[in-house]
Amino acid sequence: MIGLQYLLIGITKIVQHFSAKKLNKLIKEALKIISNHPNSGKPTDKENVQVKVLRDYLIIYQSTEIGIVVLSIWDCTQNPDEINQIIK
Repeated sequence: MIGLQYLLIGITKIVQHFSAKKLNKLIKEALKIISNHPNSGKPTDKENVQVKVLRDYLIIYQSTEIGIVVLSIWDCTQNPDEINQIIK
């Protein structure tokens, strides 16, 4: 039984590692799109701040004269009321 617990822990770590790598790749691809098409995100109430939807995440970014500034990568499972603090 103890061996099974260690096996499950190992499998969980492997899945998390591959999930993190996959998420990292998705974020990099989304950031390339944003850098090439800064107005591709959904506009917010704040000027020059937009949101790009990426599965269960939101990339909140601001267009500036210099380029794109990522304000946050938001996990949509978090408290939605807290997102307003980022966009302010």
